[in-house]
Amino acid sequence: MYPQHISMKSIFDHNTSKELIQRLEFLTTNTQPVWGQMTVDQMLKHCQQPFLYLPRSQRKKSLKRRLIAWLYKPMMYNSKPFKKHLPVPKAYKVDQTDGFEMEQQRLMDLIVTFSQKTSEFPEHPIFGVLTKKQWGIGMFKHLDHHLRQFGV
Repeated sequence: MYPQHISMKSIFDHNTSKELIQRLEFLTTNTQPVWGQMTVDQMLKHCQQPFLYLPRSQRKKSLKRRLIAWLYKPMMYNSKPFKKHLPVPKAYKVDQTDGFEMEQQRLMDLIVTFSQKTSEFPEHPIFGVLTKKQWGIGMFKHLDHHLRQFGV
């Protein structure tokens, strides 16, 4: 758990991004989830998606999407870890992968590239405008959630 008085880790901190990559290196093709239904290679590909949707053009947000964003946006960058068994939106479910090694390497490369970013953060497709600090915490929390899901 992350105590409220301790600031959250950010993917923009060199030591934190290095720690994430080291944790990824502990995974193997046989690593089983502690909870959830994803295989390890599906999780690796799923974790790439937030990095990959950054450059996409944004859709107009419906009232439902704006309400979801308002309710859940603070969860993305507060000091509480994500809960286990959160539903994955249909658009972010992964069926096909290119195999464990390929997905692991892609995710590590994306972490390195993103962690060196200094500006030009587009609007998040669900949560709207986020500061660099919010992006950093949110990306860390998502990765940490899934690494804990697989016991690393």
